[in-house]
Amino acid sequence: MSSPLARLATKALWSFSLVAACSFPDYDFGPESGGTAGEAGSTPPRGGSSNAGDGGTGEEAGAAGQTTDIGGAAGAAGASGTAGAGGEAPTPAPRCQSLLEADSSLTSGGYTIDPDGEGPLAPFETYCDMESHGGGWTLLGNFVYDAFNATASGSTSELCYDSPCTNRAYSSLPLGNDVRIDGASDPIMGSDVDSIAIFTGVGASTVGQALRDIFTSGVPTYVESPTTMVSAEWFNGVSCGTWSNYGAGLCQTDIHVVFAMPSGCPDGPIFALGVAVNLEGTGTFCDGWPQLPGPNFPQAIRIWTR
Repeated sequence: MSSPLARLATKALWSFSLVAACSFPDYDFGPESGGTAGEAGSTPPRGGSSNAGDGGTGEEAGAAGQTTDIGGAAGAAGASGTAGAGGEAPTPAPRCQSLLEADSSLTSGGYTIDPDGEGPLAPFETYCDMESHGGGWTLLGNFVYDAFNATASGSTSELCYDSPCTNRAYSSLPLGNDVRIDGASDPIMGSDVDSIAIFTGVGASTVGQALRDIFTSGVPTYVESPTTMVSAEWFNGVSCGTWSNYGAGLCQTDIHVVFAMPSGCPDGPIFALGVAVNLEGTGTFCDGWPQLPGPNFPQAIRIWTR
């Protein structure tokens, strides 16, 4: 039988063990806040460029930003996609239309896209028209007849909206159901064009192929089919008759626009863009671009898809 002193000592030790078992180290947790952004600029959010902006807290967007990432990463500008510090980079969208479907407030400008997703092609910058003619247009290239190169792969950084060049989308982005062709008598800069032709529901032989593959295949693919809706707008005093054969392809229902050489035309250089009287490619209109600009076709064209 234990003495009173022994029992007192045992009780003290037992009390001490409870205190020790219920104590926790102090990790200096403070009240939750949005958190400040890291020092380095993040990879931009979906569709954004890679420029760093001012970091924000969870409650404040970056200096140019409109939104913030969860936990206080910096804001992203909806128009340009400029990112602040912190945050993770989501997978880029395959085309401009996908970006617009995800965020209808986006405005026109440079965005990052990745047409092959997890494939070997790295994401690249391109120009997206998010506002005109329903928006969602990805620019493939801005071409001038005497410098056109059908075999080009295209730049991963040049946007080609304000000056002639070929974007990587030309060789990597499959054409969608809609194609748009801007035409002009001079190299195209910005919104200054002489014509805009929109083909809604393009021919089945054209959809799903990159424009470079079409232009170098030697096999005709039809922009128009019997069910394609074609709308043409004219500016700066230009009309259907300004470029005789190209205008006929846009304004006459019996003439169809084709990519590559129509089979009924004489041997010669492969068309990048041509017209033919019917869907078999036979007929009298065998002029094409870039071979015959001037009175038959525009000097410069920009091609978009969505």
